[in-house]
Amino acid sequence: MKAEGYTAATPFEATEIAPHADGGAASKEEIAVALAEIDCKEKTDLVAVWFAEESKIQKAQIAEHQDKLNGVRTRNSSAVAAANGELAG
Repeated sequence: MKAEGYTAATPFEATEIAPHADGGAASKEEIAVALAEIDCKEKTDLVAVWFAEESKIQKAQIAEHQDKLNGVRTRNSSAVAAANGELAG
């Protein structure tokens, strides 16, 4: 973003650089910022890095809560089996 003359400390701030048009088409400035943001994300491989980090976090949370998740899976499977039994009968 900096190479294009924009400053955003985080990817979330990029949407606040250009004022947004209410209800109409995007302004030339909004489009320019969006294109600069896309270029920045491609150059830094942000989406792949973000995905990898989010995946690590989610896998850790799944492992931490595996017992609860197994209980929910069992309840859901039982409910589906019961519903299928009612539909078949």
